[in-house]
Amino acid sequence: MDFLNHQFCLAHLLRELQYLSELNTGQDWSKNVSSPFRKAIHERNGNPNDVIDKAPWIERLDRLPKQNTEQLGQKFITFRKGLIKYRDYIFNFLADPMIPSDNNGSERGIRKLKIKLRTPVHFVQT
Repeated sequence: MDFLNHQFCLAHLLRELQYLSELNTGQDWSKNVSSPFRKAIHERNGNPNDVIDKAPWIERLDRLPKQNTEQLGQKFITFRKGLIKYRDYIFNFLADPMIPSDNNGSERGIRKLKIKLRTPVHFVQT
């Protein structure tokens, strides 16, 4: 399979970072990590048809996870490891204007089906 245009959903990453912020209100790590995501989304929204070089964004992100998260707990460590492992799939939406920064459209598309699958079916015996 070709994952060249694979994109991590930034809305989900931002939601997880918000959770981490609430989990430990005395730290700024999650706020610092969410900042480049928000700025990249703003950059794309301001230049919807431009091809934007994602390399500087990846470099900025690479500097952030190096900050020590050991004292913050396992959830922070796990999130940081995920950022490092999948860093190449976080800013693809900048390089290709056709790639959305989130998967909200896809989720809206399958929502009705999922709701229908959750609805219990009542069979009438004859």
